[in-house]
Amino acid sequence: LTKASELNGSLECRLQDGRKLSARIVGLHRDYDLAMLKTVVTSGYEGPVGILDHQNKLDSKIALGDNLDGLEWLKKELAKPGSGGTKPRPRQSSESGK
Repeated sequence: LTKASELNGSLECRLQDGRKLSARIVGLHRDYDLAMLKTVVTSGYEGPVGILDHQNKLDSKIALGDNLDGLEWLKKELAKPGSGGTKPRPRQSSESGK
């Protein structure tokens, strides 16, 4: 489980028992962002987390604003499930370019 836009080259998944398996990107899903961040938090990682705009069809200022809105919602949900309220909706979608 990872942020696909951060990946380069061939992919490999290293399991807790030391095994290494080939991996591939199967899709990008906003709905899994909370699960990804829960995994990061429970791993004990305390370093930086990047927010990128890699969607060429979108206005970067708007896309990054959408990402920051989503991060605020995710932080509330991580602290107390159900406290984030309604998920923020993107101001523009990659499908419409608007």
